[in-house]
Amino acid sequence: MFIKINEEEFEIDTKLGTTFKIEEKFKKPYLKVLADIENLNAKEQINMLSCGLNKDDEVRFKNALNEEGLGKLSELLEEFIDALQYPGLTVEEIEEKKLQKIAKQKHYKEIGLIN
Repeated sequence: MFIKINEEEFEIDTKLGTTFKIEEKFKKPYLKVLADIENLNAKEQINMLSCGLNKDDEVRFKNALNEEGLGKLSELLEEFIDALQYPGLTVEEIEEKKLQKIAKQKHYKEIGLIN
């Protein structure tokens, strides 16, 4: 995944190994981090994004983000989480996968497999 902040471009790794780094940094399973995402402060959100960065880019990344607002941080975090879930897919393909997942969950509810 490549992101651009102002004129700076960064490559963020969205493979499974990045979820292991997130678990290590937050000292809990990845899905628990996601379940608690709304309680992360801005610094923790930046730290989560930084788990996908090359170590050499972390300072430059944090400096670039300092020039942005919370809206940009939230947008980047959402894109990052989607890319971790569906690495290598386009935004459109990710949206299709999400719609399929919602339809499947609705079907499971209808037939009584889940509440």
